[in-house]
Amino acid sequence: MNVSLESVIELLNELSTKDPEALLKLMENRVPCNDEIVNHPTIQTAKTKTEYGVLHTVGMVGLLNALFPVYNDEELTNFGQISAQMVQGKLLFFETSKGKEI
Repeated sequence: MNVSLESVIELLNELSTKDPEALLKLMENRVPCNDEIVNHPTIQTAKTKTEYGVLHTVGMVGLLNALFPVYNDEELTNFGQISAQMVQGKLLFFETSKGKEI
Protein backbone atom coordinates (compact mmCIF):
# COMPACT_ATOMS: atom_id res chain seq x y z
CA MET A 1 0.00 0.00 0.00
CA ASN A 2 1.37 3.35 -1.04
CA VAL A 3 0.53 6.28 1.26
CA SER A 4 0.50 9.69 -0.35
CA LEU A 5 -0.64 13.12 0.76
CA GLU A 6 -3.61 12.82 -1.57
CA SER A 7 -4.64 9.41 -0.23
CA VAL A 8 -4.49 10.62 3.38
CA ILE A 9 -6.59 13.71 2.60
CA GLU A 10 -9.09 11.62 0.64
CA LEU A 11 -9.42 9.21 3.58
CA LEU A 12 -9.86 12.04 6.09
CA ASN A 13 -12.54 13.64 3.90
CA GLU A 14 -14.31 10.30 3.47
CA LEU A 15 -14.31 9.74 7.23
CA SER A 16 -15.51 13.29 7.86
CA THR A 17 -18.61 12.63 5.74
CA LYS A 18 -19.29 9.25 7.37
CA ASP A 19 -18.89 10.43 10.99
CA PRO A 20 -17.96 14.10 11.30
CA GLU A 21 -18.38 14.13 15.09
CA ALA A 22 -15.94 11.25 15.62
CA LEU A 23 -13.33 12.81 13.35
CA LEU A 24 -13.75 16.21 15.00
CA LYS A 25 -13.27 14.64 18.44
CA LEU A 26 -10.14 12.85 17.21
CA MET A 27 -8.80 16.15 15.89
CA GLU A 28 -9.58 17.99 19.11
CA ASN A 29 -8.06 15.29 21.31
CA ARG A 30 -4.55 16.32 22.24
CA VAL A 31 -2.29 14.52 24.68
CA PRO A 32 0.65 15.80 26.70
CA CYS A 33 4.03 15.08 25.15
CA ASN A 34 7.65 15.32 26.20
CA ASP A 35 10.48 17.50 24.89
CA GLU A 36 11.69 14.82 22.48
CA ILE A 37 8.40 15.01 20.59
CA VAL A 38 8.26 18.81 20.92
CA ASN A 39 11.75 19.05 19.41
CA HIS A 40 11.09 16.55 16.62
CA PRO A 41 11.78 18.27 13.30
CA THR A 42 8.44 17.42 11.65
CA ILE A 43 5.86 16.75 14.39
CA GLN A 44 3.60 19.71 15.13
CA THR A 45 2.82 20.36 18.79
CA ALA A 46 0.97 23.04 20.73
CA LYS A 47 2.09 24.93 23.79
CA THR A 48 -0.42 25.99 26.44
CA LYS A 49 0.28 28.00 29.56
CA THR A 50 -1.38 26.55 32.66
CA GLU A 51 -1.31 27.51 36.32
CA TYR A 52 1.37 24.82 36.73
CA GLY A 53 3.59 25.96 33.87
CA VAL A 54 3.78 25.19 30.17
CA LEU A 55 2.06 22.10 28.77
CA HIS A 56 3.01 20.73 25.36
CA THR A 57 0.49 18.58 23.52
CA VAL A 58 0.28 16.66 20.28
CA GLY A 59 -2.74 15.61 18.22
CA MET A 60 -3.72 13.56 15.22
CA VAL A 61 -3.18 16.25 12.56
CA GLY A 62 0.22 17.16 14.03
CA LEU A 63 1.32 13.55 13.74
CA LEU A 64 -0.05 13.15 10.21
CA ASN A 65 1.69 16.35 9.15
CA ALA A 66 4.98 14.83 10.32
CA LEU A 67 4.66 12.47 7.35
CA PHE A 68 4.25 15.36 4.90
CA PRO A 69 6.46 18.26 6.06
CA VAL A 70 6.77 21.55 4.20
CA TYR A 71 10.15 22.72 2.95
CA ASN A 72 11.05 26.30 2.11
CA ASP A 73 14.10 26.56 -0.16
CA GLU A 74 15.10 23.05 0.95
CA GLU A 75 14.86 24.02 4.64
CA LEU A 76 12.39 22.24 6.84
CA THR A 77 9.63 24.46 8.24
CA ASN A 78 7.45 23.65 11.23
CA PHE A 79 4.41 23.23 8.99
CA GLY A 80 2.72 20.26 7.43
CA GLN A 81 0.73 19.89 4.24
CA ILE A 82 -2.58 18.79 5.80
CA SER A 83 -5.04 21.45 6.86
CA ALA A 84 -8.52 21.10 8.37
CA GLN A 85 -11.06 23.70 7.29
CA MET A 86 -13.56 24.56 10.00
CA VAL A 87 -16.33 27.11 10.54
CA GLN A 88 -17.76 27.83 14.00
CA GLY A 89 -16.34 24.61 15.43
CA LYS A 90 -17.71 22.46 12.60
CA LEU A 91 -15.33 20.44 10.45
CA LEU A 92 -15.92 21.14 6.76
CA PHE A 93 -13.14 19.26 4.97
CA PHE A 94 -9.42 18.61 4.79
CA GLU A 95 -7.17 20.05 2.12
CA THR A 96 -3.51 20.69 1.46
CA SER A 97 -2.08 23.60 3.39
CA LYS A 98 -1.57 25.32 0.07
CA GLY A 99 -5.36 25.62 -0.23
CA LYS A 100 -5.98 22.96 -2.85
CA GLU A 101 -8.77 20.60 -1.88
CA ILE A 102 -8.10 17.00 -2.94
